[in-house]
Amino acid sequence: MKKSQLLTLLVIGLVLVPTTALAVVEGEPNLNATMGDNEVVPGEDTQVTVTLQNTGEIDQSSNSQLNQRVTTARGVTVELREENNRFGERDPPIEVNTGKLSLGQIPDGSAVPATFSISVDEDAPTGTYKIPVRVTYTYTESIDTASGDYDEEDVRETFRVNLRVVDNARFEIVNTTSDLAVGDSGPVSVNIENTGTAAAEDASVQVASQNNDFTFSRASTSSNYVGEWEPGEVRTLTYDAEVAAGATPRNYALTATVNYDDTDGVASSSEAMAFGVTPRDEQTFALENTQSTLRVGQEGQLTGEVVNNGETAARNAVVVFETENPNVNPIETEYAIGTLEAGERTDFSFDTEISETAEAGPRQFTLAVTYRNSDGESRESDPLDVQANVAGAQEEFDVEGVNTTFAAGESGRMTMTVTNNRAETLTDISAKLFVDAPISASDDEAFIESLEPGESATIAFSTSVGGGALTDKTYPVSLDFRYDTADGDTLISETYQVPVTVTEPEDDGGLPLPLIGGVVLLVLLGVGGYLYTRRSA
Repeated sequence: MKKSQLLTLLVIGLVLVPTTALAVVEGEPNLNATMGDNEVVPGEDTQVTVTLQNTGEIDQSSNSQLNQRVTTARGVTVELREENNRFGERDPPIEVNTGKLSLGQIPDGSAVPATFSISVDEDAPTGTYKIPVRVTYTYTESIDTASGDYDEEDVRETFRVNLRVVDNARFEIVNTTSDLAVGDSGPVSVNIENTGTAAAEDASVQVASQNNDFTFSRASTSSNYVGEWEPGEVRTLTYDAEVAAGATPRNYALTATVNYDDTDGVASSSEAMAFGVTPRDEQTFALENTQSTLRVGQEGQLTGEVVNNGETAARNAVVVFETENPNVNPIETEYAIGTLEAGERTDFSFDTEISETAEAGPRQFTLAVTYRNSDGESRESDPLDVQANVAGAQEEFDVEGVNTTFAAGESGRMTMTVTNNRAETLTDISAKLFVDAPISASDDEAFIESLEPGESATIAFSTSVGGGALTDKTYPVSLDFRYDTADGDTLISETYQVPVTVTEPEDDGGLPLPLIGGVVLLVLLGVGGYLYTRRSA
């Protein structure tokens, strides 16, 4: 070919090729949809995730910096469909609970997930189903780099992803029961049903709490082994739980998770199933109407009423009185009250001895209630403080003289009144009198069989006052008592002093002794003279 012909052909080629072709960027996104974990079971409410991945394509490019513009999908929306419009494909047995999702833009090389909530039909046949995934987006088809013009395209595509309906175990909480109270421990029972279509092998159920006030033997989780678990079977799992003292009686959120092997021996776990437990108010008691007959150096009583302020009965309840005070000695430290129903009250009483070294005044005593809860477990209440007064020391008896006045040289019965000051009956009371000259006693003992609280009796002693005793003077006599208490203890009382008054001998106003002697002598002389005269005659 001649050179002139080649030149002509070259010119013609340049004319036929547009000069703009050398200044264009063209391409498009290339989206595809996949579903990773695509196995579901009949009757399940679950979530599935569709991932959209973009592998963009470049047709031609005069400026690589603009490549991403033409390969990026913008304003992407995705929708999971329930119907198949293709001939011969069955509709998936699901209900989609999530509407259309907006994913923004998906650049070349990126993958963006879209998660949908679905419900699988209870009677869904097992098998693989095609799920339509409708995607819409916008992209730039071409860019004229010389003029800056570009073309936009709107795209709507439908992809199909596989969804497998398989036989599997599925679990649902049927019921929960608990009688827990704040500050108490006890069982929590959870009824769980295998609502799936396959058995679970080697199953165990773990419960968990996220609140430190509600624990399982002071741990946040606890597990129970079940073993084989057939479809439709309901199992009751019981866990020992504890609610901290002082915790708020509210609904505590818990979860139960079933760990098991499926029919293929693959380890599986159910979704965490939420449930709640609301403990009752803390079992509490109160002490009311307390009274005290406590007294220094004596045995008295601390009495009152105990009230069950809880919501349930306290069984085998016992009021306990314990003290570390060496001056306070309860005769018995427990007072059994039996079953105390919610809101019920009953009396209690403690016989208590206060030592002689104690001081009188208001005192605080601490009691508690031990009981068994509705599960028969032993519990003890918080300490219950009670205020009571301890009276000052008091002598056992009050001794008052009745006949304690004698004339000098006189003998007679000295009498006294003895009163029992104690709050208990005293028996076998032996009184012993102690005297000093000029007073003497030929009988210095007296006996009283018994004296009830506040009761009095009179005792007597044979006494004499010497003729040389000073008159108009008071002399003391002493006595003490040996007696038995209601508990059978034999005690010696304090020594009591009783005043004895000595007076002048009384003048009876009769004839003087010399005159009486003279009269007697005259009478005798007269009688003698009469007898002598009569004999002489």
